[in-house]
Amino acid sequence: MMTEAAATAPGTESRAQLVLPPFLARRRLGLVVELSRLNSSAELIRMVDDVFRAGFLFRGLDYTRLMRLAYHLDEASDGLLEIPLATDIEPFPPERKDWYRGVRIEDDVAWYVFEPLEGERTMEVPIIAVDGAGNESVVGAETRVVSERVRLDFDEFVADLWLKGIRYGIDEAAVRALIAGEHFGRAAVARATPAEESVDGGVEEQTEALHRDNAPKTLANGRVDLGQFANRFPQIAKGTLLLMKTPPRRGRHGHALDGQLLDARSPEDFDLADLAGEGTQIETHGGRQFISATMDGFLTLDAASNRISVSEKIVNLEGVNTRTTGSLDLQGKDYEEYGDVQEGRSVQGYNLSFHADVFGKVVSGGGRVHLEKNLVGGTALNRDGEIAIDGLASNAHVQLGRGVIRAKKAENCLLVADRVEVQQAFRCTILAEEVEVGLSEGCSIGGKRIRLGISTVGLAEENLVSMLMPDLSGLEKAQADEQRYIEECLEMIDQLRKGLRAMTSEPDLQRYLVMAGKIRRKEVDLTPETHIEWQAQTARMAPAMKRVNQGREDIAALEAEISTVQLRIAQLEAEKGKAGADIACRIGVVNGDTRVRTLVVKLGSTPLARLPIKDLRDRLRLPCEGETRLFAGDRGAFEWKKDAASSPP
Repeated sequence: MMTEAAATAPGTESRAQLVLPPFLARRRLGLVVELSRLNSSAELIRMVDDVFRAGFLFRGLDYTRLMRLAYHLDEASDGLLEIPLATDIEPFPPERKDWYRGVRIEDDVAWYVFEPLEGERTMEVPIIAVDGAGNESVVGAETRVVSERVRLDFDEFVADLWLKGIRYGIDEAAVRALIAGEHFGRAAVARATPAEESVDGGVEEQTEALHRDNAPKTLANGRVDLGQFANRFPQIAKGTLLLMKTPPRRGRHGHALDGQLLDARSPEDFDLADLAGEGTQIETHGGRQFISATMDGFLTLDAASNRISVSEKIVNLEGVNTRTTGSLDLQGKDYEEYGDVQEGRSVQGYNLSFHADVFGKVVSGGGRVHLEKNLVGGTALNRDGEIAIDGLASNAHVQLGRGVIRAKKAENCLLVADRVEVQQAFRCTILAEEVEVGLSEGCSIGGKRIRLGISTVGLAEENLVSMLMPDLSGLEKAQADEQRYIEECLEMIDQLRKGLRAMTSEPDLQRYLVMAGKIRRKEVDLTPETHIEWQAQTARMAPAMKRVNQGREDIAALEAEISTVQLRIAQLEAEKGKAGADIACRIGVVNGDTRVRTLVVKLGSTPLARLPIKDLRDRLRLPCEGETRLFAGDRGAFEWKKDAASSPP
C-alpha cells in the first residue's frame, strides 16, 4: 500500500511516493473511497493502519465517515458511490509527535490531559549596526532558536491515538472544542460503544379484557360498594385474540476502544404453544402468532405454569379478602378457591369449591358447595344441591333449600336441609326431613326420619330429639266439610223424591204413565184414530212430564256429586296416612340424658326452616304445647316408628 521510502522516511517524502489502494482515489476536492472497489471494512482498517504506521496522517479527515466505513460499512453509503474521506495524506511531522501525551483508559473511556505546550522554532535574526551618527544598518544575520505556544491538531490527534490503540469512538466535537478553546485539564476524548441489549421473544396483549379492574364496584343504584371490586375475574368471548408473540431481536453490536467487536448476546426464544392452556388455541395472521379463546369463559393466568387459560370455572389462588378480591358476586358456573375466605367477605356463585378455610359467607345458587378444610364462624348457604364440609364446622350456619348437608364434624352449628349427615355433632341445632348422626352430644334435632349412632350428654345439656308430626287438623276439617256436604245432598234428594211421588200420584198422570209404558213395550197397537188421541193427550201431559224428568235429573246429578265427594274424602284419608308415613326414630346407643318427643307444627304457622335462628333454636330446645314424650333416659337404646293407620300419639 505504501512504498518502502514512504514507510521509513515520512518527514521527507512527498505524497507522490504514496501508493494508494484501488478503492482510494484522488479527486479534485480530495480523497474518496470507491465503495464498488472496497471489499470489506477490514481492508479499509488495514489501509488506515498502514498510513498511520508509515508516519502519515489524513489531512481534513472526516472522522465520522471513517468510523462508518471501518465499523458500519453497510450504513456508510448515504446513497453515494464515492465517500469523501479526507482532503489529502500528509506526513506527520516527527517534532510534533512529542507534543501528544499518553491516554488513560478507565471503564471503556479514554482520558487525556490537555496542558499548555511550547515549541522551538529556528529563525534568522538580522544584525543591526549603528554608526557614530546614530544611523542603523543591517550588517549581517544570525540564527536563533525561539520558543512559542503551540496547539494540537485534530487530524494529528486521531493518528496519535490510533497508534496508541484508540481506534474507535473519539468524540470529535468535544476534542475539536478542547483544542480550539485551549482547555487544560483531564477530559474524556473517546468512549467505547457497548453492545445493544438483545430483545428476547415475548408477547403483547391484544385485549383490555386481560386486565382485572380492582376499583370499587358501582351498584345499580349508583352507590359505590367498597367491599367489592368492579371486575376481579375478566370474562372472555370466544374468538378473542389474547396474546401476540413478539419475535426475538438480536441487539446491535458495539465496539471497544481498540475497534474490537462487542457482540450482543443471543436473544432467548420460546414456543407460544407452551403458554396456551385450556380453552385457547394458536392462530397465525400476517405471519404473526396469536393465542385466542376457543370458548366463552373466564380468564386464568397461572403464574406457576406460566399458562393462560379460558374456562367456565373461575380459579382463584389468592383468597377472598379486602386486599385481593373483596367480596365476590360471580356469574360463572364454577368457582374454585385456594386461599382463605376472610371474615366479613362473601362469595356468591354456583358450584363453589374451597380448598382452604372459610371464615366468611359463601352462597351458591345451586349445585355443590364443597369445603375441603374448615368453616369457622362463617355461613354456607345453597339453594338446591349439596353442601359438603370435609373439615370442622364450628359456630357456623349451614343451610340448604333442597338437598343434603354432609359434614364430618360440627360444633355449635345450625344445620338445616332436606337431609343432614354428620359423623360427629356437638351442641348443634339440626333440622331436616332425614337426619343421620354418628355421634350426637348435647344436640337439638328435629326431623321425621332420625337415626343416631350414639347419643350422649354435652356440657350438662341433654340430647333432645323432636319428631316432626303432621298437623292433620286441616285434613280432618276438610273431611268434615265434605261429609256435611254429602248430608246436604242426601237431604235435597229426599225432598226431590217426595215431590216426584206427589206429582206421580195424580190419576190423570198415573193413567198416562201406565199407557206410555204399554206403548213403549208394544203391548198396545194404536190405530190412526187412537194415535191422534194419544198425541193430544201427550201434549196435555207435557208440562207435568217435564217437571217429573227434571226432578229425576236433579236426583241423578246429586247422586253423582255424592260419589265425587266420597272419592275426595277417601283421598283426604290417604293424605292423612301419607303425611304420617315413614316417621321413625332409632338410637343405637343411649349413653347420657336423651329425650325424644313429638312436635306438631300447626298449619298456617311459619315453617320451622324459615324461622330466625334464635327462634328455631328455642323451638327445638324448649317445651312446646301438645308434645308427647316418646323416650327419656340415659341408658339403653330406642327405636320407634309411627303407625301410619293411627292418629298421632
